[in-house]
Amino acid sequence: MRPVAFSSRTARPSHDAGARRGPFAEWYGPQLSTEWSASRERVLMQRRSADLAANDWIAVSAVNAITQNAIGIGLKPSSCIPAARLGLSPEDAASLGETMEWIWDRWSRHADVTGQRTFEELQTAALRSILVMGEALHLPVMTDQDGISLAIQSIAPGRLRTPALYAADPAVRDGIRFDGAGRPQAYYIADSLQDSQSMLSDSDLSCRFLAVPAKILRRPGIFHLFRKSMDEQVRGLPIFAPSASLFRLLDDSLHYELLAQAMASKFPIFITREDRSPEAMAAEGVYQGQEQEEEPVYYTDTDGPQFMYGNAGEKPEVLKNERPSPNFLAFTKTILNGVASSCGIPYIALTNDFSEVNYSSARAAMNEAWRTYKWWRQFIAESYCQPIWAMVMEEAWLTGELRLPAGIDFYRDQYLLCSCTWTGPARGYVDPVKEIQADILAISNHLMTRREAMAAAGRDYDDELPVIKREEEDFSNDDTQN
Repeated sequence: MRPVAFSSRTARPSHDAGARRGPFAEWYGPQLSTEWSASRERVLMQRRSADLAANDWIAVSAVNAITQNAIGIGLKPSSCIPAARLGLSPEDAASLGETMEWIWDRWSRHADVTGQRTFEELQTAALRSILVMGEALHLPVMTDQDGISLAIQSIAPGRLRTPALYAADPAVRDGIRFDGAGRPQAYYIADSLQDSQSMLSDSDLSCRFLAVPAKILRRPGIFHLFRKSMDEQVRGLPIFAPSASLFRLLDDSLHYELLAQAMASKFPIFITREDRSPEAMAAEGVYQGQEQEEEPVYYTDTDGPQFMYGNAGEKPEVLKNERPSPNFLAFTKTILNGVASSCGIPYIALTNDFSEVNYSSARAAMNEAWRTYKWWRQFIAESYCQPIWAMVMEEAWLTGELRLPAGIDFYRDQYLLCSCTWTGPARGYVDPVKEIQADILAISNHLMTRREAMAAAGRDYDDELPVIKREEEDFSNDDTQN
């Protein structure tokens, strides 16, 4: 029997998500239709996000939690040259890697073009800019400093914009010129006039622009770092973009709640007294106020509430101070959970609230948070640290500071020569005894290496190994003498 002919006229169920009925009737999913609209929205998002990072304690906590755990005091390189692939002995590869690490250590202490920040601080600045502004712009420049002349200049992302001259050029999008395949070719950086005292406005497209090439021969011309979450995305979005409304709602709620508390704390205390003469009241230190309905009103001022002495026969109705409302804490926690989820970290990591946490829940929260921290750490290491490591080693080789073994060519073997791992701050323990025992068990059963265990603790295996060997020799000598 032959197959039945294919037909597209078979009835199918309708999906509510694609229909225009019920609660979906007015939900069309608004979209930006012009480049100008997209740029305008991004600029406003960046301004609001910067305001949150400067003034909102929850936003500050989220940024600090990610940067301190992903970068901390900075990612440190550990050279891991594959000796066999380069035809080197393990000893020669280890010696070469140690030399490269010392060259890096000396350069990284003054990596900033101003000489005021280390490369580790530049890593933190880059990640903070990505989280708050959605992107980071770092420019590798050549200086006249001694040794390695490479330096890094950080640039405010707001300076990346399309000049008025190229507003109608389809190859230029949001300040970046692309080729036909979507590869960046040049970045246009706004430069305010040197003799101008005014700040660069968001809509200023007629100022002077610097065209920075995306690549200069083999080297990056600029580092444009952002998290690409959509196809054909050319600029980054702040991490607070999905939860900006939650920040605003929570801030307004806290503000009005605290204002109500302050008003309630100064609520007058009304005291009913027997009818007494003004002379007797004045003798007791009570001041006579303005007459109200031909009856005297007496009051006493203190630093805080006001004590009012009522007239005979007056009975006040004192308002009850039911602050905060019964659902206020639950409401606040719901908002904070939403903010934490949008940032990719759990509620505990956002608020450092361990009041209702046991070991299991704390460990689960740490595992979830660590996935986010590791992602950001790997992103910074691969897209920022690793290319700059290669640039520093290239210049050291060109100037003769880095000498390679015979038969090794830097450009031919650059990928292997510059291979290294980046170690960040330790993960930390919830229960050190249990977790260290788990590491020992994993190493004993070949599920983890000692190098991996030390990297998780923020330590470099190659640096620790000589110390471990010396300690073992010392202990063995002590045992022999005893």
